[in-house]
Amino acid sequence: GGVDGGAEEEEEEEDVSDAEGRGERVHRQTFVYSATLTLPPSTHHLIKKDASDKVKTKKKGKKQPTTVDGAIAEILEIAGAMGETKVVDLSNVVPEGTNQQSKKPLKDGKSDEEGRQVSKKGKKEKDEPKPITAARLPPGLSLGEIQCAQRHKDSHLYAYLVTTQQGSSGPCLVFCNSIAAVRRVGETLKTLGLPAKTLHAQMAQKSRLAALESLKTPKSRAIVVATDVAARGLDIASVSTVIHYDVARMVDTFIHRAGRTARGVGEKAVGTSISLVAPAEEREHLKICEAVK
Repeated sequence: GGVDGGAEEEEEEEDVSDAEGRGERVHRQTFVYSATLTLPPSTHHLIKKDASDKVKTKKKGKKQPTTVDGAIAEILEIAGAMGETKVVDLSNVVPEGTNQQSKKPLKDGKSDEEGRQVSKKGKKEKDEPKPITAARLPPGLSLGEIQCAQRHKDSHLYAYLVTTQQGSSGPCLVFCNSIAAVRRVGETLKTLGLPAKTLHAQMAQKSRLAALESLKTPKSRAIVVATDVAARGLDIASVSTVIHYDVARMVDTFIHRAGRTARGVGEKAVGTSISLVAPAEEREHLKICEAVK
């Protein structure tokens, strides 16, 4: 059976090659999976505009109609994708007439977008406010913030980890924006008697794995202070709390950080995301709040 299947696959590949050689149209499907590609284009800074401009200069022709926008549309344009495009959103759907975070109906049964758009006689259509695209977050994720001075972040972090039920109920991830901050915060927590480990790109693979293993024990007091190297690709269901010691520089980075908790489905998929916000970080924090509200 395995030999026959392999032979059939080789025949299909030969048929595709022959079709390309004859100039016939070959039908293909390309799938792109991501947790944050549905965010507005303004929140994505990894896609360079100059790369898109180069593609435009190389390929001049009739622009294909697209049914998607945002970063997905930018990627499809850079890749030169043609034909019909479609987005399959597997995230949690917010019912019409409800607010995403509170999940409660708004006044008069109108959605938040409808409530913002107030029609006035004689007003041109172009003057109407554009709808705001909100980032989707797990339904079991609770968001919070602690406003404090930068020099008081250590004390607030320690107090949250020791005196609150959320901070002491299970494994915790603490995110910093630099390796130097990770090392300093990790050493500070160790000095205060907490079982803290560090995780960053300059560590040996063995030390990284040891830090990750400490998070896999539910209800433990494990604490890992990490850079954004731990914000993507980790699927550890036991992480109960994510603390943003430094406010994330981009919205999609915040989404990935917060997504390390409240993983899975059902009633057990709950978690908490707390941001320590200094006065100098309020502007970046406000952008994140606008995107996830």
